[in-house]
Amino acid sequence: MATPLVIFFYREGVVNILDQPEFTSMGQEQERSERVRKVMSVLEQHRFLPALTSHLRDIDGVQVIIGGENEWDEMKDVSLVVARYGQEGKVGGLLGVIGPTRMQYGRAIAVVRYMTRVMNELLAAMYG
Repeated sequence: MATPLVIFFYREGVVNILDQPEFTSMGQEQERSERVRKVMSVLEQHRFLPALTSHLRDIDGVQVIIGGENEWDEMKDVSLVVARYGQEGKVGGLLGVIGPTRMQYGRAIAVVRYMTRVMNELLAAMYG
């Protein structure tokens, strides 16, 4: 009997996006509010992360998706820096940073790369 695949998505700090100028001081108040609503709606509906996980299934390394490059129109005001960890068919996941399109990409890439390596080492130590 095959082991079932269990998918769990954990998000932390998403509300920090709200402190960024794109959502607090740039454009009309109604426009800023709509941008925030769209991003939060996509994240809360639990459709985006599973779709992103499926898209990245065959891609190794850190991937950067900048604003409009994203297939989700609601996410055009943010960028993603993501990487998969673990091994296919075993325990693993997706680790990433979401932020404004003007984020410090070099720093985000370095953090995601480092944390992915740490997760891979931890999983290797636990599961061989």
